[in-house]
Amino acid sequence: MLKANKKINIGIDARMWGAKQTGIGRYISSLSEKLVYLAPDCNFILFMRNPEYASHLKNKNIQVIKAKERWYSFGEQLIFPARLMRHSLDVLFVPHFNVPLFWRGKFVSTIHDVTPLFYPGPLQSRYNLRKAAFKKVFESTLKKARRIIAVSSYTRDEIIKNFHADKEKITVIYEGISALGMSGGQLTVLSTEDLNAHKDKYGLKKPYIFFVGVWRPHKNIVGLLEAFATIKKLSGGKYALVLGGEEDSRYPEIRATWQKLGLESDIIRPGFIPDTELPFWYKASSAVVIPSFMEGFGLVGLEAISCGASVVASLGGATPEILQDAAVYFNPYNSEEMAQKILYVMESLEERERQRVAVAKIIPLYSWENNALQTMAILRQAAS
Repeated sequence: MLKANKKINIGIDARMWGAKQTGIGRYISSLSEKLVYLAPDCNFILFMRNPEYASHLKNKNIQVIKAKERWYSFGEQLIFPARLMRHSLDVLFVPHFNVPLFWRGKFVSTIHDVTPLFYPGPLQSRYNLRKAAFKKVFESTLKKARRIIAVSSYTRDEIIKNFHADKEKITVIYEGISALGMSGGQLTVLSTEDLNAHKDKYGLKKPYIFFVGVWRPHKNIVGLLEAFATIKKLSGGKYALVLGGEEDSRYPEIRATWQKLGLESDIIRPGFIPDTELPFWYKASSAVVIPSFMEGFGLVGLEAISCGASVVASLGGATPEILQDAAVYFNPYNSEEMAQKILYVMESLEERERQRVAVAKIIPLYSWENNALQTMAILRQAAS
């Protein structure tokens, strides 16, 4: 038991916090920034690969430790636990499943999805040892954690179904909407002049369909390209497709697909899009498309609707749970249906207005402050 009046020392594995934020990186930064302000009675030790990303946090209850060990590496398993043990942590918060096997202290872990189980990365697919290591770490985390946070009911149910985890140990806590799409808690307002300047900057001459995310198989970009080929045929080439995110050479089938379908001149590839530019891409689009086979939460959808975009999304994963009536949905395995639903949203003023009304009811459900309050309660319980 903790001594009365003793400050709780909470370690946070923040190594994924970085300039090029993935969904998990954004989760870590958004949640950590709230936690340190909401719990001044606790000491927070942030373990980061680049401590500069937390330099704006001036709270006296923060200590930042440089931890250069990369995630999913041998250093994470062998060196990182030793680094953690140099600090008197009452509880460690790991915002991902990758808790080192040799960590013997108390910890709480957030599980975002079970995607690697169904869509393993190229190294897992190539090497049985890595595949076995992933499963071992995942199962160890579920077994040893004081508590598990799942970011959606869908993710919780997938954990229980695929790993026979103790459901009493799992709490669903929804993520918030990142500040990039919010202004004082209201929907982002971008002027016509701002949007026109954005279009001029990137040479956006046609109305466009917008995708943003990692270029990996579970995101179903190949299916989106097939749907776009249908849209091009039906609309007479009226629309362009913007694929945001960095191309991944490990998955050459994406480039091969657009070349095979003759879409090279219809696709705009801006590469990685920083947070400051995302609202412009969302708002200026004719539709934001989430074609994924699986999504553990669906942060892109929330960001998009907070910026005033219309959304067309896959029925796969947690997206329908999170966006509810604020999107139109399709079967991700049916590219013809995807094309029809995308065209419907882009060309129906009535549907776009329906979504706009629905969004006003959805936005208040997702708050990083509420997430931090619930997470903090779990960390306190785990530390005691």
